[in-house]
Amino acid sequence: MLSNGSQYLTLIGAIDWLLGLDRVRWSDPRTFVGWQHALSGWQWLLIVIAAVFVAVLSYRHLDASRVARVGLVIIRGAVLLAVVGLLAGPVMILPDMNIEKDWLLMLVDRSQSMTVADCRLDSDPSLKPISRDQALRKAIGRQAHVFSDPDFLHERQVAWLGFDSTIYDLSGPGVTGKELNWAAATGRTTDIRTAIDQALQRVAGSPIAGVVLMTDGRSTQATAMQFVRRLQRQAVRIYPVPLGGDVQPVDLAIRRVDVAPRAFANDDVPVRVLVGRVPHDAQSESGMLRLELIDEHTQQVLDEHKLPDNGAEQAVVLKGRSAAIGPVNWRVNLSVDLPPKAGVVDPVPDNNTALVVVEMISRPIRLLYIEGYPRWEYRYLKNMLVRETSVSSSIMLTSADHRFIQEGNKPITRLPETPEEWARFDIIILGDVPHDYLSGRQMTQLRDHVAVRGGGLIWIGGDHHTPHRYEGTLMADMLAMVRPGNVKRTDVGSGVSMYPTALADSLNVLQLKHDDSASSWPSTLPPLHWVQDVGLIKPTAGIIAASRSSDLQGAISANGSSLPLVIRMPFGAGQSVYIATDETWRWRYGQGGHYFDQFWIGLIRMMGRHRIQQHGQQAQFNVGQARVEQGQTVAIELDIEDPLLLQRNLPRILVAVDQVLDGQDQRFELVDLALEVSAQLPSSDPLDRARYRGTWQPSLPGQYRLQVVEPALDELQLSSVIEVIQHGDEMQEVRPDHTRLYQLAEQTDGQVVAIDELDTLVTTVTSRATATSNDLSEPLARSPMALMVIVVLLTTEWVGRKLIRLA
Repeated sequence: MLSNGSQYLTLIGAIDWLLGLDRVRWSDPRTFVGWQHALSGWQWLLIVIAAVFVAVLSYRHLDASRVARVGLVIIRGAVLLAVVGLLAGPVMILPDMNIEKDWLLMLVDRSQSMTVADCRLDSDPSLKPISRDQALRKAIGRQAHVFSDPDFLHERQVAWLGFDSTIYDLSGPGVTGKELNWAAATGRTTDIRTAIDQALQRVAGSPIAGVVLMTDGRSTQATAMQFVRRLQRQAVRIYPVPLGGDVQPVDLAIRRVDVAPRAFANDDVPVRVLVGRVPHDAQSESGMLRLELIDEHTQQVLDEHKLPDNGAEQAVVLKGRSAAIGPVNWRVNLSVDLPPKAGVVDPVPDNNTALVVVEMISRPIRLLYIEGYPRWEYRYLKNMLVRETSVSSSIMLTSADHRFIQEGNKPITRLPETPEEWARFDIIILGDVPHDYLSGRQMTQLRDHVAVRGGGLIWIGGDHHTPHRYEGTLMADMLAMVRPGNVKRTDVGSGVSMYPTALADSLNVLQLKHDDSASSWPSTLPPLHWVQDVGLIKPTAGIIAASRSSDLQGAISANGSSLPLVIRMPFGAGQSVYIATDETWRWRYGQGGHYFDQFWIGLIRMMGRHRIQQHGQQAQFNVGQARVEQGQTVAIELDIEDPLLLQRNLPRILVAVDQVLDGQDQRFELVDLALEVSAQLPSSDPLDRARYRGTWQPSLPGQYRLQVVEPALDELQLSSVIEVIQHGDEMQEVRPDHTRLYQLAEQTDGQVVAIDELDTLVTTVTSRATATSNDLSEPLARSPMALMVIVVLLTTEWVGRKLIRLA
């Protein structure tokens, strides 16, 4: 005997056979009966009335009992209705609906601006702000349940994508939000338009519910109307989640560092640093800024300076000194000391440091001192020059007879008479020398030495010749005053005190100090008994030191201002300095040579540093710019003047490019630069030098050292440092751009979502899922059951007719 289960299955199979079902089962609770040609209710009502009417007409005159007639009418009507029902095409339907889920694209900003600490998740102002990335992670962690909500995911697929200059996959949050294992935000740019376009391409052809844009809005790419119209045509809605801006960040930065590329060993090298802040109108935190100059090799702090954070750009001069020979690396560091519970400061620490390279030269400064007669200034100055080991001096006293032995480290018996002889000297000091002691040819050579070769000329004013006798001569242009002939001696009974100007501080000269701890001009200097009133000075000249006297009337010039006493004027490639007194020797009273030596050595070293930047090297290696953008072409030139190097006829110069990265050893080379040889110089150029040219195009941002590695030039150690910045680097402007995000939401019919209201995405984002019907159906009109119904009804009517003996 069959079990109950087997009997049930047999019964189901028998019913499916009677209904003619193959793919659909009548036992499936989802199945229902439908029609191929569905009729409305009123149509069925008319059919029923018509069937009854026809059946009644068929048996209205039948001679039989009422019961027989009614029975036959019912059977006839049922037959008619069965026929109409079969013609309507009854079917058994198994519904099958295919739903295509929409896509919700979660774009998360992973650029460096996400590290800016300007977010508050708590209203307590005593708590320090956190970074935008931290705020986003915390917000997602607290609301992670939203992204696993069945109602949220019922007809939706969620894609998490990180973006900076491009997009990439991110892992979504788990149920608790602790599963966020995103890498640190390190992108250099935020390309919002590119990110949205690439994300839409990933899901092209699928319905898109919207794009949730979690960013600060700062982007180098424009999101103009052309881009917005494309989104509108695709019906893409943007739901921005603005990040940052709760606290205004103050970015302290080293804007610029200027330093001479070459200097003398053991010389104080001025490093001029410009410190600024963004935004300029941000409120100060009343902190102190500290600038440090650090030797990269020894990590020794060479100099430091503190300055108040007053919100404006400030220029500071640091001083570095090194005994090493060759290139030395110094780093400028900017730090800030803030009061407790200060707001967010310095969101971009990368711009708080700068690397500078200075090539230290070991040779002494070569100086020629020409004096007319042995005045007191000459006596002490020539002794100081002989003692100073950093200066190689040659001294010529023009009033001495032929038996006088000229003094100096390298004595001379006559003045230079050729350009080559003048070129041996970096600096010429010209005292109260008769103007006719120099021939016209010597004046021309000295003038060219300063203007063309970058030499330095120091004038010391005197009673007899300098400067008034030089008016109208070939050397008058190198004097700083407009009318040398009108310069007069000014005697002041109470004495004149000399004080440096701001220009002296920027040039790092006249830094007279009693010891290393002193920071101001000494007040105990003896006064000068006489000075010169030079009158008007030339527009290009600058005053390094001026007078300040207890006898004000005697220390005031004709134009009503204090008397200029030390004047500096650039002249061509070189410079000229005029000292309107010869009484600095008086500073030795009770002090020895301490202040006197500092005054003169400072001026000599300033002019010596300038000289070696212009001339005096066997080869000059020049990089077009110290700071360029990524991808920008950099022009490189190398000039060789040394005759021995010229004899080698080098067709090419090899240059290596090292990337300067702290803690990383990354290097690549630029080899076989297409440098042009001297044959491509204009015909007017001298033949005693060769010039090589080439170009280099950096592909990555960072600091690079370009160094000549040609074996024939190794001993020169030619190098230069260049900083490469990325075009549109967003860390140059870290303030968020929420206006852009609000506009995108409005223009695309989206909605701005606060960072702590991510759960509103469930109701805010409209479903764009689409449903497609794939129902299974099988007709019932040709089934055995339909045939059996018709046969049974017709047989029943036939039997009834026979029973009442109807023909």
